[in-house]
Amino acid sequence: MDKPVPVEIRGVKLLTQNIFWKNDAELIIPDGEKLSNVFDKMPYGRINKKVPGIGATTLEIKSKRNSIIVVPTQYLASTKADEHKIFYVGGDTTKFKSPTPHEIQNYVNDTEISPKKIICVADSLKRVMDAIGKDLNDWFIMLDEIDSYQEQANFRDKLELALDYYKLFDRKKHCVVSATLREFTDPYFDDNKEPELVINYPVLCKRKIHIINTNNVIESALRTIMYFKKDVKEKDRKIVIALNWIYGALEIINKLPKDLQVQCSILCSKYSVGKAGNYFSELDEGILPSNINFLTSTYFTGIDIYDKYHLVYVSTVEQLYTLLSVDKMYQIYGRSRIQGKINNKINNGVKSETFITDAGYKKLKENDISVEYIKDFAETMVKVANCQKINLRGRFSDILDMKEIKRDHYKNATFMGYRFIRQDKDKEYAISYFNIDLYIEDQKVYDAFYKSQTSILKEIIASGSRFSLHGSLIDERVNRTSNSSNKSKNLYDVTMNSRDYERHVAMNNIMDNLEKLDINHLIQESTGEERKFYYFFRNLSDFFARNELAQKLFHYTKESFSPKRLRNFERATQFALLEDDHIFKEMFHKQFIVDERYSPDEVFGKINEIYTHPFIGLTAINTPDKAMEELNVFLNVQERPSKTKNNPDRKRLIISFDKFDLLKIKSEFGVKLINRDKEKYSKTHRFKFKLTY
Repeated sequence: MDKPVPVEIRGVKLLTQNIFWKNDAELIIPDGEKLSNVFDKMPYGRINKKVPGIGATTLEIKSKRNSIIVVPTQYLASTKADEHKIFYVGGDTTKFKSPTPHEIQNYVNDTEISPKKIICVADSLKRVMDAIGKDLNDWFIMLDEIDSYQEQANFRDKLELALDYYKLFDRKKHCVVSATLREFTDPYFDDNKEPELVINYPVLCKRKIHIINTNNVIESALRTIMYFKKDVKEKDRKIVIALNWIYGALEIINKLPKDLQVQCSILCSKYSVGKAGNYFSELDEGILPSNINFLTSTYFTGIDIYDKYHLVYVSTVEQLYTLLSVDKMYQIYGRSRIQGKINNKINNGVKSETFITDAGYKKLKENDISVEYIKDFAETMVKVANCQKINLRGRFSDILDMKEIKRDHYKNATFMGYRFIRQDKDKEYAISYFNIDLYIEDQKVYDAFYKSQTSILKEIIASGSRFSLHGSLIDERVNRTSNSSNKSKNLYDVTMNSRDYERHVAMNNIMDNLEKLDINHLIQESTGEERKFYYFFRNLSDFFARNELAQKLFHYTKESFSPKRLRNFERATQFALLEDDHIFKEMFHKQFIVDERYSPDEVFGKINEIYTHPFIGLTAINTPDKAMEELNVFLNVQERPSKTKNNPDRKRLIISFDKFDLLKIKSEFGVKLINRDKEKYSKTHRFKFKLTY
């Protein structure tokens, strides 16, 4: 039963009594009310504001105390700082220059400014904390849109550092906020220590959602856009496609007719500008820049859209970071800030909602690993990493590469792409609770929503307070071989799929930044196949001169970016690094001689004799043509000659044992690594290539 609330909640004054407790932890406020009309400042603890756009950030900005408002994206920080004229800390934007440490310090120390309001990007929080120092009693810190930190911590390491600083504040001097608050595995957020406060409206609006269950989300998204654009009444209406996959967005754009391609924009983070190319754009005072707008996760939370549009959500099990929960879809829906009432029902700028998914068409590998098991694993790996760090600090630097050891720590503590350890603000290894949170959430969302076609309906019906289902589930089976004649060749070749294009972008980024290449930064700020390609290049560049290696790889990939082709390049590099007395290389030298010619049948017999050797143990090759392909992976072999009277068997010439002239560019560091692991590269060490692809 609803009961009146007291005059204060958690030290926060109530500005109205027109509110009720639904239960001991849920506060019901009037329909459409903003928090600045309810509280005089933000309460402490975990704040689960069930409704997006009720003004939590604005409330804390207007409060009469010194505040640090931490947000996940540069765009959000810059926009709010400009709107409220408060101090911005983050990278350069169109509105602000990144402040210097001196400028931050001056603002913090300025006695004429009261109260002080700082809004900063999570990655830049350290700069603010350095300026404030250890005396935090006069400050309140708010981590806004906290679910975004959990979502992105896997590829933005610094996000979890914000939590390290958050814990330095008194528990009554901080709060985390989200409209879709997730569970925390970090014991710091225990209910008894960091209590949750739910803030809700009496009745959330019912919405119609059209579901398209398909085996090809790209084609179905294309059809949906074309459907809206062919409708005479709707052709001038804007469209928003919420798709956290830039290459998927590009694929859709390139399939559109030319007259619609020029009406497209991609709204994404600053780190992805290179991927979006000429389609990159931003909101202009909350107005969508184009008729067809693709939004990535940067725009899923915190931003305000003052426009009218059709909203299309796209999720594919093939790209796990595109999966959307019911809560996340509600967050995206809540970006619209055109509000009013029609027939006593809340209405906003979203004219229709369509959800496109391939749920049920592809199954993820089942696993029954418990949260406690993951936490135990992470805790053990932290102990291992810190033990090595303590015992190796400043020692054996002439033999060991500490960067490689650090990479090994992270790699060994990674499961299914989730990295469960990190380095905290003091550079000590610690459990990455945000990544454990992300793993749990992804598994939960997949199990509840994407496991089968019927699970979509069950989840939407179960969340009836936010959705009402109209019509039936549409099973739209489309042909995967689509017409690509409309692809724009200035973006990528018509034969290149989106995953190959991700690798192509990575290769271009490496070439464009060779002189000042920070490969670790590129890895941090990328996802999917692009990120994998950076790992691939970094692993190889440990052994070879970076610039020369990049040039060779650039020319080699002009033909194709297929995994097989990249795998073969990696195999060639590893073969080149083997000492001549390694059993694998030694047998090649016995079977093949430079400047001699060999027919496919001869190669077939010789290759299989090498591969089936008990100390090598590779799978035998099935055909002479396949054997010749294998030979061409490792050795520099003449192109296939024409059949002539003097060469009826089309024998091919062995030019050299160094396929890409790699030995000429072997780095000093590479030599040191080989000498360190001498047995791995020489003698009779059991042969096995360790490959990225």
